[in-house]
Amino acid sequence: MQSIKYIAKEWDYSFKSMNWWNREKVKNAKVMVVGCGALGNEVIKNLVFMNIAHIVIVDFDEIEYSNLSRSILFDQTNAKNAKRKVDAVKEKITHINDSVHIEAIYADIRFGVGLSLFNDVDVIISCVDNRLARLFINKYAFMFSTPWIDGAIENISGKVKVYQKGESCYECNLSETERQDIQAKLSCADVEAEVHLHGSIPTTSIAASIIGAIQVQEALKIIHGYQDKLMSTSLYYEGLHNLYLNYDENNKNMDCHCNCKDITVQTSGLSNQALLIDLFSEIDTTYEHSNPIILLRNPFVTKVQLVEVNKTVNVSLPKYRLKNHFEETVVLLDHTDKIDRQFAHRHYSLEQLGINDCDIIKYIGDDGRIKFLNLNPKS
Repeated sequence: MQSIKYIAKEWDYSFKSMNWWNREKVKNAKVMVVGCGALGNEVIKNLVFMNIAHIVIVDFDEIEYSNLSRSILFDQTNAKNAKRKVDAVKEKITHINDSVHIEAIYADIRFGVGLSLFNDVDVIISCVDNRLARLFINKYAFMFSTPWIDGAIENISGKVKVYQKGESCYECNLSETERQDIQAKLSCADVEAEVHLHGSIPTTSIAASIIGAIQVQEALKIIHGYQDKLMSTSLYYEGLHNLYLNYDENNKNMDCHCNCKDITVQTSGLSNQALLIDLFSEIDTTYEHSNPIILLRNPFVTKVQLVEVNKTVNVSLPKYRLKNHFEETVVLLDHTDKIDRQFAHRHYSLEQLGINDCDIIKYIGDDGRIKFLNLNPKS
């Protein structure tokens, strides 16, 4: 009987013959994927196949039956139980390649993720379907000079663009119509609910496969340090006629935050379970700023008006959590994004104020300059 030749259990055994492959760089890489829909499924699948060691996935949605025709990592049981997308992905990946560590975060990228993640990963891959999320990723990726790769699909077509600080910027290339649309949504007290109610975009698994593969290919170039080989233009794939169009989309706006210098983040011994008074004490004791002004990225609301019943209600909530407390439309009457020592809720925890685990606190010091302070994970 012919003997069977066994190969050592090495996931990347076949990759080692590729002259550009660097096992150590891939092993030490950390990638964040935002969005676990059709495109996110393909991106995550490819990252796992390439044996990326640490993948952070972020999504706030549950699985529906309509997702199954486009998402290889979901099944009918997931849809029946309306399972969270991040949980289903993590479970499935464990069975495919248990050497990959998946960090699953069930949250909207704009509100439920600590900003230190943007600093901790090597590259961010965006698989979202709205401009507000892209604008947020663009802003905070550039804060830490982290490259990000955007992908979009519709029908049997799609688009890929690599954004790097100093090279290209999503915000700089928004049209005036797109800017007005974003401003209109940002000015609405119910914007979070509106974003969650967006209609489903018709797509196919084929478009997701093509665009997702290109996104991961560009991510691998970043991980390996092949910056000179990254795509410098936007790539549009039109599936009906098999057209690949490259076009320049590197406009620069000198007033954009993408031109700002990299920030320096101070260290902290606090988590977001600490009280606000503890934060003031930490800044005072460690960094000698006795009267800091905390700058919240999620406004804290203390009074709203219920439009349907014309009623004023006192609340103590971050703006993005209003949708969990009121089904009807609300108008903000009293809110703030600046907190000093005279703030009425000094004994609130930072989490109650809308500050996330592993977040980065932005504050104005006694010298009038903006400072940044990181929070540790919850113990």
